[in-house]
Amino acid sequence: MPLLPAKFKTDCLALILLTLVGLIFIRFFFLPTFPSTHDGQNHLARLANLDLAFRDGHFPFRWATNLNHGFGYPVFNFNYYLPEFISLTVSKANLSFETSLKIMIAAAYIFASLFWYLFLRLYFKPLASFCGSLFSLSAIYPLVIIWVRGSPGETLALALFPLILLLLKTLSKKPSRLLFFLTTVSLLAFLLSHNITVLFGLPLLFIFSLLNRRSWFITVAPFIFSLGLSLFFWLPIVMEKQFTYLKYFDSAGYLAHFPSFWQLIYSRWGFGYSVPGTADGFSFQLGPFHWLAVIISFIYLKKTTLIKRTWLFFALIFLIYLFLTLPISAFIYRSLPFLNFIQYPWRLLLFLTLSSIWLAAFVVQHQPKLGLFLSLSAVIYALIIAKPQGGFNWPNHYYYLFPFTSTVGQEAMPVWFDEAKNSQLFDSSDKVVGPLNFKPSLWQTQTHIYEVTVDKAAAVFEKTAYFPGWELTVDGKPSAIIYDNQDYPGLIGYRLIPGTHTIATRFTEHTPARRLGDSLSLISFGLFIFNLIAFPKLLKILKFPKH
Repeated sequence: MPLLPAKFKTDCLALILLTLVGLIFIRFFFLPTFPSTHDGQNHLARLANLDLAFRDGHFPFRWATNLNHGFGYPVFNFNYYLPEFISLTVSKANLSFETSLKIMIAAAYIFASLFWYLFLRLYFKPLASFCGSLFSLSAIYPLVIIWVRGSPGETLALALFPLILLLLKTLSKKPSRLLFFLTTVSLLAFLLSHNITVLFGLPLLFIFSLLNRRSWFITVAPFIFSLGLSLFFWLPIVMEKQFTYLKYFDSAGYLAHFPSFWQLIYSRWGFGYSVPGTADGFSFQLGPFHWLAVIISFIYLKKTTLIKRTWLFFALIFLIYLFLTLPISAFIYRSLPFLNFIQYPWRLLLFLTLSSIWLAAFVVQHQPKLGLFLSLSAVIYALIIAKPQGGFNWPNHYYYLFPFTSTVGQEAMPVWFDEAKNSQLFDSSDKVVGPLNFKPSLWQTQTHIYEVTVDKAAAVFEKTAYFPGWELTVDGKPSAIIYDNQDYPGLIGYRLIPGTHTIATRFTEHTPARRLGDSLSLISFGLFIFNLIAFPKLLKILKFPKH
C-alpha cells in the first residue's frame, strides 16, 4: 500500500491541531451549563418553538406559537433560524436544547478555522495557512459573540464565509457538478444564517468571485440560484416589515453606537451592553496581535508581487469596513437609510476579523518566525481574556414556556397588537374570551380548530396575535377577522350568531410577499436542478478551458 503524500499528511496534522486548539477555546461548553449571554435564552426559546413548528408541519417556518405570552409571534418570518434548525436536528439524538445549541456553535467555531486553513492553502505554505487559522480561533470578536452576545447566526456565518471563498476559488479553477452544487448550497446557507451579515457580506463574496472568474456562468450562477432559492425568506422580510414595529425603528438611534478607534485597539473584556458613547460593557477590540499582523502586511506588500490582487481585496475590506465602523462614517449611514438595518455599527468588526486572518497568513508566508510568534501570542492572549460570565441549566419545557418575544426591541411585533393590554385579558389556560363554551379540537402552530357555543350574538376573540396570513372560517365558510378592536387590540376576533359553531383559524402563505417568494424559490429550485443535470454540457457550450 503506497504511503500517503507528505502534503496530505501535513494538512491532516494541521487540521487535527487546529481542532484541538479550537476545543481548548470552547472548553467551557463541556460544562453542564449553558453560558449566560445577552441573547442565549432567546435563541433557545426560538429553538423550542421551531421544534413545535416542525412537529406541526408548519413550513416554511414563520410563526412561533408560544412566544409573546402565548399569543404567538412572527419571529421566523423576519429573523434567521438556520442555526436553530441545525440545532434542532442535533436535538433529535435525544439531546437537550442547550446541549444541541452548544454543539452547533462549537462546530461552527472550529470548522471556521478548518475552512480557513483549506482556503489559505490555495495561496500559502502549510505554516502560513496554519498560523492564519490560529488567528481565526484567537480573534476577539468571534469569542465575544460566543461568550458575551450569544449570537449563533454570526458564528455560523463566520464558518460559512471561508467555506464559500474556498468553493468559489476552487470552482473557478476546476468546475464540476459537485462543486457547483456545494457552492450554491453554501451560499444559500449563508443567506439564511444571519440577516445583517448577509447584507454586508454577500457583496464581498460576489466581488471575490469576479476576481477569479473563468466564465460568467461559473461565477454568477451560484449567486443567482442561491438568491432565488432564498426568496421565500427574504421577500416577506422586505415586503411585510411594514406590518411590524420595525417601521417605527429609530433610524438615527444606532448612530450613537459607533465604537471609538481606541476601543478597536483595546477595550476590556466584559459582559455588559452597548451604550451610547464609549462606556460600553463589552470588548470591541480586534486583538493587539491581529492589528500588528495587518500593519506588517502593508509593509511586506512592497517587497513582493505575489498574489497582490487578493491582498488588495482583503486589505480594502479591512480599510472600508474599518471606516464604516467608526463615527467618521456617520454621513454614509445618513445618506443610505437602508443601512440602519445594521442596528449597531460595531457589528462590522466581523469583517475586520475576517480580512485580518488572510492578511496575517500573508505575513507568516514572508516572515515565518515573526508570524509564528504573532499567531501564538494571539492564542495565548485570547485564552487569557476570553471566558464566559457563568451559566444556567434549564430543562426543555422551560423554553417551550418562554413567555417573551425573543427579540430585544420586539421589532417583529404586529403593529395592531398591544402586549400590555392583551396580557391582562386571558388566564394562562384560556384560548378564547367571550360569553361562550369552548371545546378545542386541534391547536397547532399554524392551525386552530375548536367549537364555541354562544347563547346570544357576540364577538369572540382568540388568544392569537393577528398578522397577515391568518385566515378564519366559521362553520366551514370564510369569515372576516376583526383585529382592530380597541378592547382586544391586535387579536384575532370574529362575530357569531347564537348557537354552536366550528371555528378554524389557519396561518397561511396567502400574502403577496409569501406567494411570490415561494413561487420564485420553487422556480429557482427547478432551474437549479436542470443546471445540475446539464452542467457538463453547459461547460462545453461555454467552451470552458480544459486542464
